[in-house]
Order: sequence, then structure tokens, then C-alpha cells
Amino acid sequence: MTRLERTLVDVAGDLDEEALEIALDSARRRYKYAGDWLESYLKQLKPKGMPGLAKLIALVNIRTGKPTDSPLEVKVLRKLRQLGLTPPDLQLVVNDRDGTYVMRLDFAWASLKVILHVDGYRWHQQHERFDRDARQRSRLQALGWRFVTVTARNFEDGSWLEDLRALLDPQRELPL
Repeated sequence: MTRLERTLVDVAGDLDEEALEIALDSARRRYKYAGDWLESYLKQLKPKGMPGLAKLIALVNIRTGKPTDSPLEVKVLRKLRQLGLTPPDLQLVVNDRDGTYVMRLDFAWASLKVILHVDGYRWHQQHERFDRDARQRSRLQALGWRFVTVTARNFEDGSWLEDLRALLDPQRELPL
């Protein structure tokens, strides 16, 4: 059986950078210490004759911290990096003033109290989840947070970027 680290190295040459980043985050979500194992493993390798290894090393170096929760979140994060935005906190947990859990945020700029929610249809089509998210988002607003929501459809048209720009820095223009 091939180990996870070796599998990622093996597929790195066959995948484009976005697909590789999706695979990397999937591995890091599934295996808590995958990032540590992978980093240690990569240090032992010689890049000669290993297509995609440099690409994988570069991704591991920029993707420290928590993994994203979905392929759409990877796409959003890549877009934020392309635009040169200040990197957001990933998977930030927000508690109420009394310490009660409110919500785990996909992307957040905590100092500005700005959130970028990434909503996939599959996750939000259940009534319980839909209702819970509505309650949580209302609570966040009451705590002074402002947010933008991006879905697979409006990710493609870029409409969310203008709203995010207005919250992060009203003076800065972001290319669509």
C-alpha cells in the first residue's frame, strides 16, 4: 500500500495546481498530521526526475495552518491569493461574549470583523443546516460582523469580489 505522502508526490506531476491544492487540503482534513508528515517527507526527496515535486513543495509552503473544507473553498482561496489580498484566517471559531459557540467561519479578517462564507448547495440544502446557518449568521451580525457569501455560481461571475472589496477596503479596486 502506498503512503499518503508518496501518493501526493506521485500525482503532483499529473494534476494542475488547483487540483493538487484540492488533493492536499483533502488529505490534511482527513489526516490531522498529514501536513507534518508531508513536509518531513518532502525534505528527504531529491527533485530531479520527480515531475510536479516543486509545485507540491511550493503549495505546502504557502498552505500552512488549517485546511479548507471544500474544493470551492480552495478555488476562493486561490482567487484571494491571485488578487494579493491579506490572507484571511481559515476556519476561525467565533464565540459569543459569554463564550458560547456561534459559528466556525470559512474565511475571516478578524481585525475588520469581515467574513467570507463559502456556501455549497449540497451542504445547505438540508433544512436543519439552512436554518442553523441563518441563526448563526444573524448572531454574527448582532456581534458586529459583516459578511459576503460566495456560491459556485457567483464565484464564476465574480460578483462577490466587489462586495468583499467594499468590506475590506472601500478605496481599493479588485480586478474581476
